[in-house]
Amino acid sequence: MFNKKSLVILITVATIFAVVSATAATATRGKSVFSAPDTLLVAGKELAEGQYDVQWEANGPDATITFSVLGITKLTVQGKLVEGDQKFPFSTFVVAKDPSGKKVAKAMQVGGKKISITF
Repeated sequence: MFNKKSLVILITVATIFAVVSATAATATRGKSVFSAPDTLLVAGKELAEGQYDVQWEANGPDATITFSVLGITKLTVQGKLVEGDQKFPFSTFVVAKDPSGKKVAKAMQVGGKKISITF
């Protein structure tokens, strides 16, 4: 059903959920730069390969995430902010493949912060 790489990624995501608190991050707004190495499905919507300025605004754990290039919004989705115990070393997507083989972003880890955003 899952190849070894997908299974490792899914276990990583499960571990993140197990270690992080259930409360929302204290910051209600934030921004970072993320690179999508391939086209990804983010919260069911397609995000093309490329580098994005990502901003989020949260009301409790519920967040609105906006992906922009040169100030032009390319995608807006909903997600959940989760605060962990340790800062992430760099900003990255946590990716798995769906049954059809499409790459799906399960979460984003924000570099230099204890925040991840799950979809």
